[in-house]
Amino acid sequence: MPSRDGGPPASDLDASGAHPDEGRSVQDHQQTQQKLDLMRVYWGTWASILASSRAKWFDTSHLFLVDAFAGAGLHGSREHPDGQRFGTALSACDEARKVQRRHPALRVHVRLIDIDRGYCGRLQERTEPFRIAPPGPDRVDVLVIPGPFAEEMAGVLAETDPDGRQYRSLWLLDPYSVEGIPHEAVAELERPKYGPEVLVNLHLAAVWRLTRAGQEGPLSVYPLHEAALDRLYGRDAWRTGLRRGKGEPPALAQAYADTFRGFEHRGAYPLRKSGNEMRFFVHLTHSRTAAHAFAEAHHRTENVGLFAGRALNEVARAQAAEMLFRMFASQTVTVAEMYEADTGLDRGQLRVVCEAAADGGYGTWTPSTTTMVWAEQRAAPQQRLPL
Repeated sequence: MPSRDGGPPASDLDASGAHPDEGRSVQDHQQTQQKLDLMRVYWGTWASILASSRAKWFDTSHLFLVDAFAGAGLHGSREHPDGQRFGTALSACDEARKVQRRHPALRVHVRLIDIDRGYCGRLQERTEPFRIAPPGPDRVDVLVIPGPFAEEMAGVLAETDPDGRQYRSLWLLDPYSVEGIPHEAVAELERPKYGPEVLVNLHLAAVWRLTRAGQEGPLSVYPLHEAALDRLYGRDAWRTGLRRGKGEPPALAQAYADTFRGFEHRGAYPLRKSGNEMRFFVHLTHSRTAAHAFAEAHHRTENVGLFAGRALNEVARAQAAEMLFRMFASQTVTVAEMYEADTGLDRGQLRVVCEAAADGGYGTWTPSTTTMVWAEQRAAPQQRLPL
């Protein structure tokens, strides 16, 4: 059974205190793989759009990335050279640093909430390199907060609204079960007029199982489950989804999104199916630009592996960094020279891979001269402590 606060089921807990995601490969869960790719893209896209905005009616000098069900920070991966890849919490930290490098006057604050203190301890260690980096764009203000999302969100909201400035914030709500996101808690993010933007990873399979939508006979719900659906949707708005779409998942997901009418733009996007799992990302925003940007990010991550165009996901970048290290260890080379060596990557991809290689301990990258000094031996990655 899931925990009452949306944490992993008790049967999944590791006796060592490890989060279950640390031991299972994302390649076995396409839904999780897409979620990780999507959030890596959108953390950075969202922050970059705001950092480049010239709007004068809101303050973009500070931005907040909030992962409200952060876990321990890592997922197992058969394809990643290190055997693990970033979870949404560490990818938020990583993307915050990259945006700060491109916009040195900007400060991106990362707030990571989880009810499990053990997971928070592991996450605290793994985010330490971001906090102790030398002063400048590589140092990220990361705070790990142990406690239930519904109780801790008020403190984070207060941080994002000092003196009524309403700094922009992006919130990810990704519990194991629908029980972790009571409607009244999520609705608190509607109250600031413009500040928060919200992503909810909605467990539609759980909602589906609470209804008779998939069975023969009239659409209805088991009486004992009405209270759970009311708590998730806010009273009985879930009935709209049953009526409009004959209980089909897209209608149930959109009905949930439409309960948050304080957000002008409300969308529901399916993730790839994993077995019987069925999840939708519900996106709530005040910005038309953000609505389009998230739709594009979702589209780019629908396929496994390479994204559309030149972009590489985290695993592909790590694999390419390891390949380049084997080719150029102990050498100082430019992007042009690596491109001429027929690496299979274009110049734009090489820049991205070199940045990832430097953060992964393979050498030193100088963007201004597009030069990589490859180490003789790999050092400990900058972005996390050795596992």
